[in-house]
Amino acid sequence: MDKLSRRIISEKFRQATINHSISGLSNAVIGALLFLPRTTVATITKNFHNTGKQSGMKRGCERRSTLSMEHKEFINLKIDEDPKITLKCLVQKLCDII
Repeated sequence: MDKLSRRIISEKFRQATINHSISGLSNAVIGALLFLPRTTVATITKNFHNTGKQSGMKRGCERRSTLSMEHKEFINLKIDEDPKITLKCLVQKLCDII
């Protein structure tokens, strides 16, 4: 089996992993049964035992906007006035104000 990085584990595999863990099987045995790496099994079972949730962990983070609310309102206003406005023209009008 080829190694796949960041493979998404289905909920069915997560549930099976948790059920096997509850029944007392080791992470290595569960991994061999489900064709999953032992470390993946360990992560799934650890998260379940710590949080009680069987769903995957959310990845990534929230990204902050570099635009202020005033800039966003200005852009929305200009687009509402002229829906065919180009980005270049919009940037120019924004720079004129600042």
